[in-house]
Amino acid sequence: MTSLKPADVWSIWFVRRIRNLPTNRQWFLNTRKIGLTEHLRWWSGRRRRAERLYIIEHDRHRAGYLRMQFVGSGTVEVSIALDPSFQGMGVGRAALSIALRGTDTQQPPTWQWKA
Repeated sequence: MTSLKPADVWSIWFVRRIRNLPTNRQWFLNTRKIGLTEHLRWWSGRRRRAERLYIIEHDRHRAGYLRMQFVGSGTVEVSIALDPSFQGMGVGRAALSIALRGTDTQQPPTWQWKA
């Protein structure tokens, strides 16, 4: 079963590791490895942005993360990055479904943007 948990301060290292995997990096606009200083700067600034960050769990294992950021004009940008061992299993699709609509067992997050 797939679920979303709000990212907390302990998630910082996991998010950086998953983001820097070559299988994920290739899909980002910035395809280079993110250094520790840059990652910490991004992490500390995300509270100021209209952004939500969730850890994707699948069968009680951290599988990746899902980030949703309001970019204006009612548009939300979604990023999903998974550990390769969870890719191709429908985990990303399930996480996106939970984030956008919810399921019978989990309600979707409440979106209140302050732009």
